[in-house]
Amino acid sequence: MSRLFTYYGRFQGARSSVLGLPAWARAVLTIVAVPGIVAVALSFVAIIVSLLALLAVTVPVYGLLRAMTGGGRSDGSDAQESYFGSENVLPGTAKHVEATVRDAAPHEADEMNKM
Repeated sequence: MSRLFTYYGRFQGARSSVLGLPAWARAVLTIVAVPGIVAVALSFVAIIVSLLALLAVTVPVYGLLRAMTGGGRSDGSDAQESYFGSENVLPGTAKHVEATVRDAAPHEADEMNKM
């Protein structure tokens, strides 16, 4: 926490020294800093443009490959399909399962809890 106060104190010192300059010196400093600010802004724009180019190329190819392969579920390697067997289990669907629950007498040991 002391480092934070140290850095904040340095920032305030630099700020006060810049604000202590005459107006013409602050104008020169601003003119010199503008190319750096523009370069940072262009870097952000370049990242956004490269992400959009990546999506513009890959999304249509993904759609084409998905249409050609039938959705990518034909080889049985899907985790949901391999867990539930070869049946197609869709999210949000359920199967009806019948079960009978029997209460064992307290003195009887069942298969799981043999004493």
